[in-house]
Amino acid sequence: MRQPSNLPRPPSIGDVVRLRERRDINGLVGLLHDGSMSGNVAIRGAAARALGDLKASSAVGSLARLLVEDDRVDVRAQGATAIGAIGSSDCVGPLIEGLGGQHDTVRIAIVNALGQLRSPDALPTLLELLHDRSTTVRSVAARAIGAIGTWEVIPRLVDVAASDRMMVRTAAVDAIAGIGGTSAIDQLRDLRKRSHNPIFRRYVGVELKRLEHQEVRCGQ
Repeated sequence: MRQPSNLPRPPSIGDVVRLRERRDINGLVGLLHDGSMSGNVAIRGAAARALGDLKASSAVGSLARLLVEDDRVDVRAQGATAIGAIGSSDCVGPLIEGLGGQHDTVRIAIVNALGQLRSPDALPTLLELLHDRSTTVRSVAARAIGAIGTWEVIPRLVDVAASDRMMVRTAAVDAIAGIGGTSAIDQLRDLRKRSHNPIFRRYVGVELKRLEHQEVRCGQ
């Protein structure tokens, strides 16, 4: 049966594309929470991505609401990714608040977004997540800490690199190397010396060699 012509046409991906091209932030925000399309996961996710691509800082509140209210894990994760892509200073709070009670997929997206923002305000939360129940969350948190890049957190990363699962240990090594400097070099040397795992020792050695070469070039 054909739909009566007087009924409104449901939104489509083409509508999202047109709104993005017109930089119609209000139109895209409207698609995030349109009750008439609660089953259209693709539209909500595409609208969130578009808002992130446009770095629509005025949409952070709406994306934060999506992060905690949407009934689909993948849409909530898209909301977190979009908030991280927007990158404004008021994004850290909504992301941290959105961590509670979330599926691991969403929490991983939130932690990735926090690393992308590179805000020191996120460090206390990220350091707590180094002890999360999820191996992947711990690993992503370590890399996010490395992206923020403050030497004061290197001892915490060393503790993780010395004692966690390999996936998390290598992430912590990457984070230490990403922070760089003489302190990072000294800690990586010590980690390699203390480890009895040949695979981990080789991994640390690669990052250590890269850092040492950087220090030589900087000193020239």
